[in-house]
Amino acid sequence: MIRSLILLLVSISAFAQVRKYELGEVTIEVYLPPKYTVEQDYKVVYANDGEWLFGESSWDLDKQLNMWIKEKKIDPVIVVAIYNNNSRESNFIPYSDPTIQGYSPNALSYTKLITKKVIPFVDSMFPTSKERAIMGVSFGGLHSTWAGLNCPDIFSFIIAQSPSYWVADFKIHEEPVKDTNQKIWIDIGTKDWDDVLSMFYHLSQKGFMPGQNLFYYEDVNGTHSAASWKQRLLYPLILFTKGHDSELSDLSLQTEYIPSVQRKGHYFSRVNPVATLRNGVRFTPFPFIFNTEEGNAEVSPYGSFRMKEKSMDNISAEYLGKKATVKVSWKDNPMNQ
Repeated sequence: MIRSLILLLVSISAFAQVRKYELGEVTIEVYLPPKYTVEQDYKVVYANDGEWLFGESSWDLDKQLNMWIKEKKIDPVIVVAIYNNNSRESNFIPYSDPTIQGYSPNALSYTKLITKKVIPFVDSMFPTSKERAIMGVSFGGLHSTWAGLNCPDIFSFIIAQSPSYWVADFKIHEEPVKDTNQKIWIDIGTKDWDDVLSMFYHLSQKGFMPGQNLFYYEDVNGTHSAASWKQRLLYPLILFTKGHDSELSDLSLQTEYIPSVQRKGHYFSRVNPVATLRNGVRFTPFPFIFNTEEGNAEVSPYGSFRMKEKSMDNISAEYLGKKATVKVSWKDNPMNQ
């Protein structure tokens, strides 16, 4: 039996909420929800960068999960944190990219380690369902997307936070889409701006349905940090544990002026429609049909807009019966001041 062959390291006691295991070349920590019982099958989230997640010196995610579950924001869930063992780039990147130094693309072997060793072990030790999510941030978000798309029979949900889709000139766009019954969450912060929208667009062209099994969230003032990732992780966890079938509670339009990394002094003008569902999920429901009152603003279905010089306008939109309007001004873009 696997149990007799694996060294079990339990954090506090046999009933510890986070249990640590050494599985040969990989270390994992397993979070068990409050009132955990073997009488119930649990959905499981497999998370990259496992040494970052639990405990006060990292994300402190176990306490956050406890709160969300006790407040009934999410259903009880098991989270398996997989250590990166200081091999993030090699484990997470599936492609060669000469702009990234000191790594060897080893994502295939790492993914096999998860599917052939970690998942069977977890299934043997705990009462699990067949609904599994894989999640990651930055390079880990690239990996979760790549692994999820290539293993749709294993992972039903993909969570990619601030994913590094730019690697190898967006080669991730070339991955085959094998099953559009999966659900995919992609998010990015406006202070962590990178091109992840093109992947959202690519997946929608391959058969995924925005707002149904494909979700994107543009987090105003969100940064490339644990604080931002942990805060907005609530939304995909609601979708994963409870489902997305919830009424629209609110729609707002938010303007953003995002500084370009490549072009110093240039700012991207954007309108970000944020939909809030009654179950608490917030997401950006692109593509959108925007309308303007004066015709001084030209807005793309994915939120980018430009204005006539020294003009103002009102941009409006409607989603699932809710309407929202935002006032925009040419002078509000910092490069016009």
